[in-house]
Amino acid sequence: MRTYNELSLDERVEMQRRLEAGDSLRAIARSLGRAAST
Repeated sequence: MRTYNELSLDERVEMQRRLEAGDSLRAIARSLGRAAST
């Protein structure tokens, strides 16, 4: 059975910062070790 983990607050903050900087969702997900669909 597969388990799912929610994004932590730190991950959410990092994603927001990088989106504002113009990074792609795929690049951000890759650097966080997450699937882009997350």
